[in-house]
Amino acid sequence: MDGNTKFLIDECLSPQLAEIAKREFGVYAIHVPWLGSPPRGSKSWQDPDIVARLAVDPHVLVTNNRRDFVRRFYRAAGLNVHEGLVIILQRTDIVGQRDLFRNVMKHVIAMDSTINKLIEIDLAGNIEVAEWPDLDALEPWRDPFERK
Repeated sequence: MDGNTKFLIDECLSPQLAEIAKREFGVYAIHVPWLGSPPRGSKSWQDPDIVARLAVDPHVLVTNNRRDFVRRFYRAAGLNVHEGLVIILQRTDIVGQRDLFRNVMKHVIAMDSTINKLIEIDLAGNIEVAEWPDLDALEPWRDPFERK
């Protein structure tokens, strides 16, 4: 991974994760609410607005909102090329979030690239990495981690 990779922490996760990314891993990170006023006058950033922002200002998105980002918004925005998507699969308290984030960041930092990668970590700390499928080539689109 190059030193220019930036991380965007979704507002469903603690802003402490952005601080951990900067302080412990030396990478640029920002929490979604720190982006400023949300588009369209809403109180908070909506998922489609986050994806639209990622299309013009690339970041690795860190979220626990798997369903919406993997199945809907990246595809709807046509993001066939993106910086990467990190999913903390289960909701947990702040201590759990910090621990899982540190574990997945150690893995991510060691990767050659996060481009077009879907990276998931579960509560047990198991990490899976998949190539993002070509949304145009696959009909119907298949989830790379879909369980049989």
